[in-house]
Amino acid sequence: MCVCFKALSSSNDAVLKVVCYYDTTRNGVHCCSPPLRYLDSDTIVIYENWAWEFEQNNRWAYCPQGFFLHGLQTTSSDSGITYLQNIKYARCIKPSNHPESYGDCYFQNLNFNKQGVYNCRYDYYVTGLHKGNCDSLGCLDKLHCCKMEVDQRILNNVDTLKTKIMESTLPKLVRLAAAIGYGHAAGKKGIYIGDDFKREGDSWVADSRLFWREEECNDLKCKEILAVEYLEWSLTVKEIKYGEKYIDYLEPEEVHSAVFHNEKNTSSIKTFQYSNVVSETVTHSPTSRWRNNEKLSVSLEFGTNLFSKVQMPFKTGFKYSELIITGNNEAERTTLHDTLEHNIPPNTSAQYKVLLRKIRTTIPYTAVIIANFSVRYRGFLGRGNGFDSEKTNFHINYRESTDRPSVPYTFGNKSEAFYTALSRQIASKEEPWMWEEILKKDPSLGEHIKKLTDENKYKFTLNGKLEHVAGAKFDSMLTLIKLNSFLGLEENQTETQYLNDILIAKEGPKDKPVDRKIREYVLKYPKVDLDDANSLKLEPILKDLDYSS
Repeated sequence: MCVCFKALSSSNDAVLKVVCYYDTTRNGVHCCSPPLRYLDSDTIVIYENWAWEFEQNNRWAYCPQGFFLHGLQTTSSDSGITYLQNIKYARCIKPSNHPESYGDCYFQNLNFNKQGVYNCRYDYYVTGLHKGNCDSLGCLDKLHCCKMEVDQRILNNVDTLKTKIMESTLPKLVRLAAAIGYGHAAGKKGIYIGDDFKREGDSWVADSRLFWREEECNDLKCKEILAVEYLEWSLTVKEIKYGEKYIDYLEPEEVHSAVFHNEKNTSSIKTFQYSNVVSETVTHSPTSRWRNNEKLSVSLEFGTNLFSKVQMPFKTGFKYSELIITGNNEAERTTLHDTLEHNIPPNTSAQYKVLLRKIRTTIPYTAVIIANFSVRYRGFLGRGNGFDSEKTNFHINYRESTDRPSVPYTFGNKSEAFYTALSRQIASKEEPWMWEEILKKDPSLGEHIKKLTDENKYKFTLNGKLEHVAGAKFDSMLTLIKLNSFLGLEENQTETQYLNDILIAKEGPKDKPVDRKIREYVLKYPKVDLDDANSLKLEPILKDLDYSS
């Protein structure tokens, strides 16, 4: 996963060797490997055109963001000596689960005045090279070194979700395509199957470009070079897990007032009464950062029986929303009553106020969402060459064909996801693919298919909370004041919301969310483990030039 530069002699005409590391030791050099969380990851390999940068002086050449330098392709000069201007493209690589960013980075100076090995510090990897003011290899004077990103890619919108899925599945999908018989399973610059694919929208396409001569593939089948297309995307809620409820009381709200004037010279007993139906409200608030997409959105459905005697669905997108529950009949409705009897002194006014005490129930949740999509291979099959041939395709209709037919094929559709369709077809040995023969020829492919068909690979979680507010009871209070007092009493206009004369119990402007109201309280969202504990890395297979061209 990393490179260093070994000076085999000490001069401006030094011969430099690019040393690529895996888990071995070469020429006495200790080799490096990626951090543990990336160790078993498949890799994405692309090739960057560095010809123009290295034809200029005092220039930097970089791998794309998130990628690391893994090798260089050069041409030879007339003298047979390789100069910096002979560097044509860089082989850039990244773990398929690595985001398009880096951890800490720094610039490393190089000095090839003596023999030795020059590389980045421990846990840093080369992402760029700087050419000084000459073409000799000794003018390679700086490295750009970066750590791999510690934090996982943040899934906060549809685009990042698609990128995660497309990058994590590309290596194994291309290996599967090659195994069943598709040709051009690598770009023209690639070394191994799966190398040198470029992304075009929701597709990966094997790259036919040869940068240094600006050449295109000249094979008759170049226009049908292998493409892996991801189609018919949708998002489905697999399950919703609820955390512990938290119950608290909100600020009382004045919902009614009345004034009685006792203008007599004797006391008067007055009975105040008030009753009303009080509706409930349920609000949904997302707490994960997720940007909605009109074409591909998350739809949630909750049952109000989580906290109410009224059972009705609460359907919402992943956004703030509110549902008012009034009930369809008397049994489902909540009616609250208040009665206050008081002896009003003579020449006294009495103001009667009714306060609604509200109770709130907060429930955090974790929704497990799965991405559904189909996968279409677009390309041509290699020559069948008969059932006994070592090089053949495994399509039942073309196994004996000497042509290279164009055969698009799709796993899945709108009603059946790719991973479900692939698993079903293999289990039932469904044609047109000859699954027994495919797995017999490449036994290790079965384990990689298991990873492709593991639903956890396509799941992610979103957190949110539901807040239910209901009326608990009416509290009343009475204020008395002499009729000749400077202060008079009036019936107040309340800010209480009504629906068809029904009170709506909801949060007020002074009511804070429970996790802001009580410092020591933290909403506990249910944990869901979606990690792939049994990761399996593809072993590199050289592309077959005769077969894929």
